[in-house]
Amino acid sequence: MVAGAQFVGLVAVFAIFEIRHQYVLSQEVPFVKPALIITLHEFEERLRKGEKLMILDDLVLDVSEFEKYHPGGRFVINHTVGTDIAKFFYGGYCLEDNLGPKPAFGWRHSNYARYIANDIAIA
Repeated sequence: MVAGAQFVGLVAVFAIFEIRHQYVLSQEVPFVKPALIITLHEFEERLRKGEKLMILDDLVLDVSEFEKYHPGGRFVINHTVGTDIAKFFYGGYCLEDNLGPKPAFGWRHSNYARYIANDIAIA
């Protein structure tokens, strides 16, 4: 009888942690607004110099170091350098598996991805 009560207690603790985890994931982390503002001309000039930059909403992201850690791989990062990646970030489009019988669904990025975007935002 005691073992059954301990098991129920353990399951209850795991359930509480899972509910808390899902709640935290559902709260959208706001993007930061860096102090630096660059023009489209400056953005294009930096791209010509070899910087790996992307646009997400009103942010300019420097993904040169992040490309090796991106779960989708370097292909996804290198293919979207210099573009607005909002359609990929919010799950409206996918680069992979679009040649199959059914179109691939995009990946809506998590709050962890928003934290990373805040860390690599330069302007």
